[in-house]
Amino acid sequence: MSLISDFIQQLDVYVDSIPVVDNNDSSSDELEHSRPDDASAERVDELIRIAKALSTSSSRPLLPACRIRSLLLQSGLCTDYRLLTNVNQDLDRTRPVGSEVRFEWIMLIKASLQVYGLTMSMMIDHSQVFKDDFCYWDQLATSYKSCCLFALQTFPWRFWRRCSDAFAVSSLGRRFSVWTLPRLTHDIFGTLRSLRRFVYNCIQPRIPIFIHNRVLSSPAICRLEAYEQRSQSKKLGGFSSISLGMLISDCFQFNDKKVGACRTLRELATVVMRSLAALQAIIGEAYNPEMTLDDFESLLINREVCEIEIALNDRHPLDITGNCGSRLLHFIDVTIPDMERKMNRHRDSCGKPPHIIRWWLPMLIGVVSSTTAMHMLANRHEEVTQYMVECGRTVRGFWSNWVVEPGRQVLKTIRHDETSDIAIMSRDSLKADRESLERMVVDFAHDNPKFVSELGAGVSEADIAQLRQNVARGDVTPVLRAYERDLRRPFTGVVRGGLVRSLLIQVQKTKVDLEVAMTGIDSLLKSQELVFGLVGLTPGIFISAGVARYIYGLFGGRAWLRREKRVDETRRVLHAMDCILTESYQDRDARVLSYEDHGRLVYEAYRLRALAGRVLPADAARDLFIDLHDLARPNTIKVQARVLNRIRWTYGKWLT
Repeated sequence: MSLISDFIQQLDVYVDSIPVVDNNDSSSDELEHSRPDDASAERVDELIRIAKALSTSSSRPLLPACRIRSLLLQSGLCTDYRLLTNVNQDLDRTRPVGSEVRFEWIMLIKASLQVYGLTMSMMIDHSQVFKDDFCYWDQLATSYKSCCLFALQTFPWRFWRRCSDAFAVSSLGRRFSVWTLPRLTHDIFGTLRSLRRFVYNCIQPRIPIFIHNRVLSSPAICRLEAYEQRSQSKKLGGFSSISLGMLISDCFQFNDKKVGACRTLRELATVVMRSLAALQAIIGEAYNPEMTLDDFESLLINREVCEIEIALNDRHPLDITGNCGSRLLHFIDVTIPDMERKMNRHRDSCGKPPHIIRWWLPMLIGVVSSTTAMHMLANRHEEVTQYMVECGRTVRGFWSNWVVEPGRQVLKTIRHDETSDIAIMSRDSLKADRESLERMVVDFAHDNPKFVSELGAGVSEADIAQLRQNVARGDVTPVLRAYERDLRRPFTGVVRGGLVRSLLIQVQKTKVDLEVAMTGIDSLLKSQELVFGLVGLTPGIFISAGVARYIYGLFGGRAWLRREKRVDETRRVLHAMDCILTESYQDRDARVLSYEDHGRLVYEAYRLRALAGRVLPADAARDLFIDLHDLARPNTIKVQARVLNRIRWTYGKWLT
């Protein structure tokens, strides 16, 4: 639903709350006495069915014009449309005022509300169209690059228009034709002299234009055209705003504070007839190029509503249902289509250029370059195929080596899989080397007991056990003693082999020490195995996520971008509404908004409601819709400014 739909639905609910029979009406007695003769049950049931079809709801806010027209024709109330310009014109008063006529008025009121909503929706659409055109021309007028681009885009059409104008104003167009072709070909020199005179006669009157074009470049001329089109678009948008403001302020005010609320069906009928007359005046005078905005607003304010006075002078409003139905049918068939044609005609003259004018150059470049691109692809088919294959292999290798395998290692680490341990040496290498060192030292001790025991006796089992413990701790003192002794007589030690033996045992010990250090490093790596696995997995995950995000956004999944764009639009809408109220508030003599400002405010409120439904939560959106209705309805400037301030600080969390 939209803001206009909310207005129409509230008016429809108000109409449903009015009783069909008014006890204070003088026709009630007549109704009681004439019910058996005048009220047709089938006719009343048919009118009730049509009225229900014309009613609004949340699922069906507004009906299209063709549906309203068909329901009006089904009612049988639409005769030839007549303008009541003669006060003595007779109306059909032969039918008594009964329940059938009252239900006819209920149906006509609902149809009038549908036409009213249709007209306001059209004015909203027109305001949007003219605003887009105004923004386009404003950007063009304030940017030199845009002017240059526009000059390039419109160059073929401007060149063709100048050639056509030059050919049309000359006499050569009448001379050169199919009938004069044989004579012109017979006298070649005479034809060339005529062509020379034609060129001279075309150039001489247009010398001021050439001077003007020399002074002003093509971008400058386009900028002047943009200024003119911008002012025209602003004027047409002003017509839509004034019309919309008057429709909201003066039409179908069933609960007007000045006059009072409508309590009876008679009062509703009076308001409907006045509103339809105002609607006719607004639609009939809208988009008149000969009028200024001030003249248009003054004309609508000071209009002479002769038709209303004639229709309601000494007549009961319930007697003119046929005329009201015909008026509604005339709106749908004649008035609204005429306004649409007038609006489209004005937009063709001052709207944005067609797509063919704005995009002919890219399309031409695409068509020209497409053949070259296809030729290059055909000549390098094998290279392109090989390139695609290599790209596929690269992607597959990256996925396998940098995403799948690191992920498997991380899972193995989490599950304490033995094959996932990080190790820089084999598991049993240290144990074997240490046992080999123990055997070497024990054999050395058996062969050289004097280096183990100070007494020089044989080596006991206790000494061997103690020696094994010392070797496990890295203590090989007997070997070092023998090494120190052999160093005193190195030649003898080398010949006997003791020096070499002790030296090899120390090499084995150095190997064991190195393996012990490596085992410590291995334990440290094992304790941080999960960290290293995640570090190895992180680049692949980041790159894959970035590529997936780019592809997702490339093919239309830019939900977050669309949300940010909607938030920016709501911020601009709030800024525009604040500017409208601020500019109007500066006029100290004005207590209420002018019709144009009120129409602009309603249009911005319509946009804000459409955007807020996609940004705010459901509960906050419902509260905002109520506040927007308070903002858009006729009220003083101070009250509307307070409502806007309330909207800003209440829903600023989502809207800004």
